[in-house]
Amino acid sequence: MEKSPKDVLVTTKDKPFIKLDIDEDYQDFNDFYQTNRETIYKNIINLFMGLKTSKKKYLKLVVHSKIDGETWGTEFIFDKSQIGILVNDILPFFEKREEYEVCGEIMKIYNSITGVIKVR
Repeated sequence: MEKSPKDVLVTTKDKPFIKLDIDEDYQDFNDFYQTNRETIYKNIINLFMGLKTSKKKYLKLVVHSKIDGETWGTEFIFDKSQIGILVNDILPFFEKREEYEVCGEIMKIYNSITGVIKVR
């Protein structure tokens, strides 16, 4: 599903499906990412869970924090065509940590959205 610039612009104006405010100040982006990767990944999983049932084409996760004293924020905008992110990027993180309950949840979402039974 190719996004047009108009689709992305409309989506960025939408209220976020998930808003994640992390109230700490981090030394740099790497410190922020390493500390919060699990939380961000779990919220991306929740966003894809929302895509299963939502009538919207795109859902948005907004993350805010402070890095080196400066307010920082970013938006993650996903649609169903990006479901591969769950199995290619997020699933290995939880497999490595042996969090198999989360892995099972990821696979259920993937299989539900794609209609393909993928086994790892």
